[in-house]
Amino acid sequence: ALLVSLIFLTLHMLVNPLTDPVDNWLLTMTHLSLVVLYLAILILKVCNTSIEACSEFGLSEAGIFEFFVFFALALVVLMIIVAIFLMYYSDNAPKIVIAARKYSISPSTIVKRVLARN
Repeated sequence: ALLVSLIFLTLHMLVNPLTDPVDNWLLTMTHLSLVVLYLAILILKVCNTSIEACSEFGLSEAGIFEFFVFFALALVVLMIIVAIFLMYYSDNAPKIVIAARKYSISPSTIVKRVLARN
């Protein structure tokens, strides 16, 4: 499952099959979450088999679960923040392009100015 998820993540990042960039980022973050989840399960299974192998990873038996729970939680929070930012940017993208054409400046300059005000 880990190998299949890594292949799908790589293919998605190379191809970007969806037309909306927000959807592409959300799908990338979803694939990344799956890879992290499968990696956590693999390490938990290895640690159940051999405590010595677990200590070679630098994780104690008690700290493995907490590490991956907090890492997965941080990844979900990051995914939500990126999704909100991309939805805001994609909703305002036509306005940014119109303003860029009106004032003859690049859209990235307008985005920087808007973010600097907020």
